[in-house]
Amino acid sequence: MITQKLLDSALSWNEFYALSEQLVAEHRTTGSNQSETLLKYTELNWVRMHRIAKTLSILPEIREKIESLTESYIALVITEAWCGDGAQNLPAIAKICDLSDKLALKVIFRDENLDIMNSYLTNGAMSIPIIVLLRKVTLEEVGVWGPKPKAAMEILANFKANPTMSRDVFYKELHTWYAKNKSVDVQYEFMQLLNDAELSLKV
Repeated sequence: MITQKLLDSALSWNEFYALSEQLVAEHRTTGSNQSETLLKYTELNWVRMHRIAKTLSILPEIREKIESLTESYIALVITEAWCGDGAQNLPAIAKICDLSDKLALKVIFRDENLDIMNSYLTNGAMSIPIIVLLRKVTLEEVGVWGPKPKAAMEILANFKANPTMSRDVFYKELHTWYAKNKSVDVQYEFMQLLNDAELSLKV
């Protein structure tokens, strides 16, 4: 389903970043649901992305790995402007991709691409962001990541298993973890995705 035509029409990270800023200024968000809740999430996400983009440092071992890539890849992101996990994780992925001309990041919106989204469900849900790693030349899928780092997924699992925990408490715990982690886990997990793709070349 992921074609070159789709990739050509996808946004670059800089285009998505600029669009997010524009949406906040216009009090809008992506998708057909323009509820006040999603508009507030979009505003909050813009603040988060802006802060992370300014303060994030890519770890030296990640830089070393990126410099040693032997093949070119496209990281196709499925997200929406109102997605909190996207705001927390994608700035790190974008900075990693900026380190090498062997990596390109493309963004498409979930609700405009349900046929693709339905191929990458998480426990039956359309959770985002999802990153589909493709070989640039063949568009062969070589890995999938998302919608959260493993430790954050455990926080979600604990929330779902605890009927007395409120959603507000869950969100506070989740975003406190993100703040303390400083994008370290997502950097390592994306590096592992690339490692696995590179190793598959040698099999």
